[in-house]
Amino acid sequence: MPLSPHPTLGWKEWREAIDAQLDRAGSVGTGSIPADQEDIHQFRAALKCARGLLRLAPPSIERQTSTIRKEIATIARGLARIRDQHVGMETLSSFSKTSKTVPSGELSVKAASTLMTARKRLGNVLPPLNDLPEPAERSSILLKAIKHGEKRLNKRLPEDWETADVAAIHAYRSALVSHECQIKFLSEQMGRPEKSKLEKLGKLRRYLGEFNDIARLLAADNKKSLRSQFEDWDAILSRAKKRQAALRRKIMKIC
Repeated sequence: MPLSPHPTLGWKEWREAIDAQLDRAGSVGTGSIPADQEDIHQFRAALKCARGLLRLAPPSIERQTSTIRKEIATIARGLARIRDQHVGMETLSSFSKTSKTVPSGELSVKAASTLMTARKRLGNVLPPLNDLPEPAERSSILLKAIKHGEKRLNKRLPEDWETADVAAIHAYRSALVSHECQIKFLSEQMGRPEKSKLEKLGKLRRYLGEFNDIARLLAADNKKSLRSQFEDWDAILSRAKKRQAALRRKIMKIC
């Protein structure tokens, strides 16, 4: 009976994982169905994951990969406002008892054009990525780099979730998204860590994402244009604050 292939964690697999995320982003919005908000979400999620994997680059190519990461971040930020506006209205509707109109997911002509421009700009990232030289270091340092990502995450861990400010929680979530992608890559290649850890990271990411969505809602309290659309605005804010407090407790239990 032939032996199963030995799992590997090499530079080839690392590059293939990055390419897969960029391919995923590049294919967004290319189907026959009109582009929608989910396309923007998938596009940005793929770019964030690619950036997380690029953080594993060794010193010999760190300068080149840092430039690529910054360009990918700029592309993703170009779509952040569109995504935030849509999620903001979804969040408002979820807390309202008088207006349950969920915003349409279909993109406006302008938003769809912005997405297509971002996809084209992503094409400019591929040549420098393809030109990356083979790292001089042994691929075994990938494990150390992933461990470093975990340390980076732990350094951003708020001391007290009950009192941590929004900026600190957002910074922690950003590090978590990057680390989660690295851990998924490790799991796909090596069969570890165990499934329970991946599920824990996923749940934590979702709670933190909801927390940030509510934080943006609360920050919009002074926008008259939003207040005029919801009769129960003050009640919405009250419910949102209660949910945010509950999320702090849920997050604290996981961490």
